[in-house]
Amino acid sequence: MKRWHRILGPTVLSVLTRLFVSAAILAASIGIAVVLIETRQEPARTERDEIRPQIRVIETRPVDVHRQWDGFGTAFARHTANVAAEVPGVVIDRPDSIVTGRTLRKGEIIIRLDPIDYEQEVAMTRQRIRELEAQLDLLEVELRTWLMRLELAQEDVRFAEKDFERIRDARERGAATQREVDQNRQILINASQNEIAAQERVDSIRPRQAQLEASRAMQEVQLRMAERNLERTTIRSPIDGIVQLVEVDRGDSVQMNQRVARIVDLRRIEVPLRVPSGARMFIGEGDRAQLRSESGGRRQVWDAEITRIAPEDDETTRTMTVFVDLEQTPEDRDRLAPGKFVRGIVTSREGERRSVVPRRSVRQNQIRLVDEEGVVFSRTISIDFRVLERFPELGIDDDQWVVLTESLEEGAMVIFDASRALSEGTRVEPIIVGRESNRAEVARVPEDGEPSP
Repeated sequence: MKRWHRILGPTVLSVLTRLFVSAAILAASIGIAVVLIETRQEPARTERDEIRPQIRVIETRPVDVHRQWDGFGTAFARHTANVAAEVPGVVIDRPDSIVTGRTLRKGEIIIRLDPIDYEQEVAMTRQRIRELEAQLDLLEVELRTWLMRLELAQEDVRFAEKDFERIRDARERGAATQREVDQNRQILINASQNEIAAQERVDSIRPRQAQLEASRAMQEVQLRMAERNLERTTIRSPIDGIVQLVEVDRGDSVQMNQRVARIVDLRRIEVPLRVPSGARMFIGEGDRAQLRSESGGRRQVWDAEITRIAPEDDETTRTMTVFVDLEQTPEDRDRLAPGKFVRGIVTSREGERRSVVPRRSVRQNQIRLVDEEGVVFSRTISIDFRVLERFPELGIDDDQWVVLTESLEEGAMVIFDASRALSEGTRVEPIIVGRESNRAEVARVPEDGEPSP
């Protein structure tokens, strides 16, 4: 060694030593790696095709579908009353309970007007009627007297005629003179004149009676009007309802036909809905309708029915008007208030057997289906119309559906949620909605971006 140290020198010898040590370490490392590779355990292999994401699908079949149309309208109370004063006067009383929002019954007092002038009118009319009745009584007495005189005058005429006939016969036999004949004729003429005068007086009394009776009838009409006006000084509610407003108070002077209050009956609400004209051949009176409104993040729904249909279409908007009636309880907090703008869904009474899919299953006029081998494929569809309804027989609680123009094959499996990112041709495990409760355990469907189970 010393010999080599002397020959090579200390520097060269140090380099060779380091190279030898490095080579030994490298050889040992390679040997260890080879041993580890040869002795490693092989992991269990799983084919990727066997791992399929679970996808919720619906099994389609024809169902009874009723066509629907959307419309909009403003609700108003079917029965309202703008209570007006029927006679002028000064308000002398208004109950403290007559305020906005208070419930009234038909016939309940709203205000009272000063009745003095109308009471005086009633009293004077009654006096005029009594005066006319007294005059009629006097005429009745006068008529009875002249009828008696007429009977006596008629009796005088009969006796005078008999005397005249006897004298004339005696004159013809020569037993009486012409002077006696003339005297009896004069007596007959005088009796006839008395009869005519009595008849004339009787005949003149009857028109006077008729005139007085007509005057009395007119005064009786005036009395009824005066009594009616006296009643009108007390203004009452003409309907059951709720006070919307009261416009007068004690001491106010009101004129005829001036509105003093407004009463609204909330038990029956009517909404004129404007729907497409094409609905006319499908809907009729008695068909159901649903009114909807959203306010404050809360949706309100009211069930109603069609009671009337306007006969003409609006040529500018191509719409028709249907009148929808709603019966409700005024005390209900969820009642439909008059003046509210609502959306109405009118449903045809006659149904059709059609194929439907949830609205959430459609994306860009396409749906995705799963075949018998679990492969996803797409199909372009044509939507006939949309409905807002529930179909419990399909096992889904959705209420927004689309009706397809062309029916799907019965039993076709449509992917429930079209928002899932699935490529066409992907193999999946379909989970039929509505049968999930029959499975012992269903893995949660991963959201987009999460690893599949």
